[in-house]
Amino acid sequence: KITKLSQDGKELILEVISPLEFFGGIAVVRGFPYPANAVAMEDTEVLKISRKDLLSLMDRFPGLMYCMAMNIGDRIKGSHETLKNIALEKVEARIASLLIKLADKAGEKAPEGVMISMKLTKQDIAEMVGTTVETSIRTMSKLTKAGIVSAKAGNIVIRDLDKLKSLV
Repeated sequence: KITKLSQDGKELILEVISPLEFFGGIAVVRGFPYPANAVAMEDTEVLKISRKDLLSLMDRFPGLMYCMAMNIGDRIKGSHETLKNIALEKVEARIASLLIKLADKAGEKAPEGVMISMKLTKQDIAEMVGTTVETSIRTMSKLTKAGIVSAKAGNIVIRDLDKLKSLV
């Protein structure tokens, strides 16, 4: 997870990085320190590429720069969507939107629905949508009671994607 701390020490999750995704590319290319924290949510192996080697790879493989630019554009679009949701949407809609986004990013078909294949705590959910853990717990309980989501082996399962989408 990519995080920032607020002035009062509260952690906000800016995004979740899936396996085989990169982060920090712009900071490396532009030569400035990465402006956030990267925190492993589970056992992780990380490949670090120096600025010199990344620039060399981009010279040798111009398509790499195009792919990085497209990825960064998608991430900026996602960040703008998140900011809009935090500013304008109710918590239930923000959590529903987050779960849909995570299902697209890390969802796996399961007999019960779509399982988000990453371990997420209620605290993680709260930090991703800009709310308190208590509100996150209440909202997830409400979604569970409505049969929209459930938990399986520590993962969230979306049981009714259409109902979840109707909340956004």
